[in-house]
Amino acid sequence: MNALKHPIKIGIIAVGLLLVSLGVGSVLYIDRLARLGVEHGATYALGVPTRLGQMGIGLFSGRVSMNDLLVSNPEGYRTPHFLKMNEGGVAVSLGSLTKDTVELPELNLRGLNMHLERRQGTANYKTILENLEKLSPSEQSPAEPQGPSKEFVIRKVSIEDVTVSVQLASIGGDLTNMPVTIEKIELVDVGSKGAGGVQISELASIVTKAILTAVVQKAGNVLPAGMSDELSAGLGKLGNIGGATARVIGDVTAIVGGEKLQFADEGRKLLEGTGERATEKVDEAREKLREGVGGLFGKKKDDDD
Repeated sequence: MNALKHPIKIGIIAVGLLLVSLGVGSVLYIDRLARLGVEHGATYALGVPTRLGQMGIGLFSGRVSMNDLLVSNPEGYRTPHFLKMNEGGVAVSLGSLTKDTVELPELNLRGLNMHLERRQGTANYKTILENLEKLSPSEQSPAEPQGPSKEFVIRKVSIEDVTVSVQLASIGGDLTNMPVTIEKIELVDVGSKGAGGVQISELASIVTKAILTAVVQKAGNVLPAGMSDELSAGLGKLGNIGGATARVIGDVTAIVGGEKLQFADEGRKLLEGTGERATEKVDEAREKLREGVGGLFGKKKDDDD
């Protein structure tokens, strides 16, 4: 009897190890497929290479995590990237992932850095916005033409700790930047209107549009001459943001002429033209820059260095 127990135990252990190895292999395969899906969708939408450092799907925790998303600049620009995100995460029912339309309660994106650069009469953000036009409602082509893709309805998207580095001028070959920081952007009911939800490509477009809209409507008066108008015109061609409503929560700040300016307007909607304009303090700071950098916000020739 004891002689039989030994091989039985060995067999149970072997089966257990096999199941564990298969489970680990399945998790790695699912993680890889999900990561490639995010990369493909964002690359298609933005028109530039996009890489995701890591994506993990917790089969037991129901938690999906993303780390180190990097959206490259279009060719010919000197800033290190167009957009970088440190981390993101969402809680999801794993059973819902088998459905064509996946409903998510909340998506959190944190630690985003975007570079806005004008160079030789054009700009990286203009190229990105032109690429996004293929996803606008006026276009009849599908968002992602290479086969079917999951669609998502997200009840709340939180975009936190955002820094937009705005190129002010090129002096001696170095870029001089004005950092604009946004505490939090919140989108509600993304993909809830219309047929189905939004694909990954559309979600990449929505996040990009929300950040740029926040910058224009909150800090538009301190942007270099022409940049605010270019951004507004480009955003105006792209339609809505997946049926969602958007607002800035907390403060938007900018360092202008060595002075920290604060644009506080908590809870105001972004996409209905309600963002407050700059105050007299902004005008004073712009005047200081105009005197110190030779008309930085005035003459267009300084923008296209």
